[in-house]
Amino acid sequence: MFPYSLSSLQKGKMKMNEDEDEDELILHVAIRFAEGIDKDNMGANADQRTYQVFGRGRPDMEFHTQVVNGMPDPTWKRTFHMWMRDPWMWTHLHLEVVRTGSKSDPGSSSGTVLVGRAQIPLPTEIGIAIGGKYNLVRHVEPISVVGCICVAMEITKKE
Repeated sequence: MFPYSLSSLQKGKMKMNEDEDEDELILHVAIRFAEGIDKDNMGANADQRTYQVFGRGRPDMEFHTQVVNGMPDPTWKRTFHMWMRDPWMWTHLHLEVVRTGSKSDPGSSSGTVLVGRAQIPLPTEIGIAIGGKYNLVRHVEPISVVGCICVAMEITKKE
């Protein structure tokens, strides 16, 4: 069983209808930490950088972590629980780690800069937790690995 309860379910993001199926499943995603990010972008205020993770399992199922300090190894320790009628329809969890509040990066009017992306296969069996460190890739020429993110996932039946 996944070590987190449904009490932290984000109400307001994923709501269930009363007529939904009893066999509905829940995807639990634990975002732990990232390692070695932004190593090629050190500066005077590098230790004051802030980071956030955005993720989605399908287009209408998005989540994000809080903003944290911690260059080059930010820690989130955050778990998300998402209702899924048919998890086998979706094959990957898509994550983006972004640096926030960056006013000095060229081309960023919002102050948000993509650090790297990960595409992680979803669990293929109910009740079997998977996890590990997954490479974050920056898709600019040349494409490169820019650190890793530690994630755990499990699909369980609705209680």
